[in-house]
Amino acid sequence: MLTILTSMYLVVRAVSWEAEPIRVVVTGAAGQIAYSLLYSIAKGDVFGKDQPITLILLDIPPMLPVLEGVVMELQDCALPLLREVIPTDKVEVGFKDIDAAILVGSMPRKEGMERKDLLKANVAIFKTQGSALDKYAKKTVRVYSQRPAPQNPQKVQQFLCRFESIPDMLELDHLTVSGDVTFGKNVSLKVNHSHRHSTLTTTGTVIIIANHGDRIDIPAGAMLENKIVSGNLRILDH
Repeated sequence: MLTILTSMYLVVRAVSWEAEPIRVVVTGAAGQIAYSLLYSIAKGDVFGKDQPITLILLDIPPMLPVLEGVVMELQDCALPLLREVIPTDKVEVGFKDIDAAILVGSMPRKEGMERKDLLKANVAIFKTQGSALDKYAKKTVRVYSQRPAPQNPQKVQQFLCRFESIPDMLELDHLTVSGDVTFGKNVSLKVNHSHRHSTLTTTGTVIIIANHGDRIDIPAGAMLENKIVSGNLRILDH
């Protein structure tokens, strides 16, 4: 009898000490990149071997049948840390009260597609996801993306506060931003088409680098065409 009571006490104590599940959304979850990550996330390789997870799989409506198959695969694995898997095509469901967002969903470049068309499509995707993070996610959310954002912010607000509005950069081929940089409203980063036909410049490039201890504030309405911005707002032609 004592042995049974002791065993019951140990089980209850273990359950009471179990961490609360965290909510993790993966965008583009039906794609190959996300598919290669999901198992590692669900079995504890990313957030810890003692951290239960509710996994939310977000993708576009045509991919929902694929997501259902992914859900069944994860359930068949019977991973002890995986508490729930939620497939959805709605950002308000995908980003609701999440603790972490892994953003790997984007539109790939298709044959014959111009760079500006690809960027235009992906800007719409990232803008929607950024708005959803701000509106629905916990304020302590951790954000992971395919490419690091400037200064690698762990909190989305730390990144978004640097922009009064998202710059227009649909015609840009290359952008580098480093250091303490902020953007005013209605900033344009673009190609100077008169340079397009020059033998010296074949791509639209904007490079903005704030040196250590300096801050660069790109003013509202600024238009940077093939420019290098360095130091404390010293603008050079590229």
